[in-house]
Amino acid sequence: MTAKRATPAPVGFMRTEPIHPAELGGTLFVPATHPGLTAVLSGKKYPQLRSCVIDLEDGINAADRPGALRQLQILLPQLAETTLLRFLRPASPQMLAELLQMEGIERFEGFVLPKFGTDNAETWLTLLNDNAFAFMPSIEGDDLFSQARLHALAERLRPYQARIPTVRFGLEDMLRQLGMTRDCVTPLYTLVAPAQVIATLLTVFKPHGFNLCGGVYKCFRDADGFAKELEADLTQGLFGKTIIHPSQIDAVEEAYRVDAAALAQAETIVSASCNVSSFRGMMVEKPTQLPWAQMILRRAALYGVNA
Repeated sequence: MTAKRATPAPVGFMRTEPIHPAELGGTLFVPATHPGLTAVLSGKKYPQLRSCVIDLEDGINAADRPGALRQLQILLPQLAETTLLRFLRPASPQMLAELLQMEGIERFEGFVLPKFGTDNAETWLTLLNDNAFAFMPSIEGDDLFSQARLHALAERLRPYQARIPTVRFGLEDMLRQLGMTRDCVTPLYTLVAPAQVIATLLTVFKPHGFNLCGGVYKCFRDADGFAKELEADLTQGLFGKTIIHPSQIDAVEEAYRVDAAALAQAETIVSASCNVSSFRGMMVEKPTQLPWAQMILRRAALYGVNA
């Protein structure tokens, strides 16, 4: 028997406290031209959904962007409070500048910055210097394959760390640049080159204090494969998942529940009065295991505990 999802209080407009990575859960990418956009953004269409990204970039045709912006301009002032964390994905820094001028833009928590890289980081960040919006850089270009450039990006983002719930990467963009594609059979982390790139992203960004989100699983009818990849993501140290279909929401919610044994261990670590103790035959070292324990406690509060 599993615990029911905890219902958070409404986030309000332009919340002042940072968004914790655990709050994002599965982040549904929704084209800005979606006919049910209002219902999605109200939180009524997918009540289990914790976060969404309204895509004005690759998710729609370039010819449709002006109309999508006009529709969004009408919709923004009408958006009500909801527990859903809402983000926009502009197609360019110029579009971000236009969005920032729209009435009601504060009804969104922030933005996803596509194709974020060493060549455009300053342009994106300059637009965000004079406001408090959260944002999620999405690394999709050839910076993915340069450890030095990834380190440079991590250093440049450090002053904004509290405003960045997670760092995203373009998994399909990565595969394209590697001349690869995924089937619905081969596990991601058995593919040597993609696994190595993800490992580099983890070792660069996580020591800087950033969370890294798992990539898209395009085989949305493959529930078993998706569940296995969610488990593999967690094992590798990624939390949060880009999702492309509402059928994937419940699987993310299930994967992020915690086991009772893990919760007991986390509670022992957090409450320990000394740095080194024991738990069921294992060494517990509070200074090194505290970040893991704190994440387990946050997940338990948000997603529940498996009995």
